[in-house]
Amino acid sequence: MFPDAARGVRTAGASLASEGNPLSEARESGMKVLEARGLRILARISLARGRYDETEANLRQSLDIAASHGADYERGLTLLSLAGLYSAQAEKRGASRRWALPLRQAIAMFQRLGAERDLREALQMQASLGQPK
Repeated sequence: MFPDAARGVRTAGASLASEGNPLSEARESGMKVLEARGLRILARISLARGRYDETEANLRQSLDIAASHGADYERGLTLLSLAGLYSAQAEKRGASRRWALPLRQAIAMFQRLGAERDLREALQMQASLGQPK
């Protein structure tokens, strides 16, 4: 689902897991929106490694932070990533439409924000998954 996440997974994962990393610095500095973004990026790495539970935990935490700080654009991106995770899980474990709700929420958020590029990506995902508009 996220082909660019497969590149550099080991080095990026090791960098984010070490002390003094940007995610820790964002937390310590109170930069909550950047923390949410860092968690979303970390989730993409976890997804590329096939660690679905870790991916979902990072995305849920990112979503909570973004929502509590009014970061709707970051929230939309996280919802789109969550839909991607659920889609990947459905491919592995059998048919499931768990991805439908976060995808619809991401589409609505991108429409409201006028985030055309991200809206196109979400609509492409919707079309590829066969979800009705």
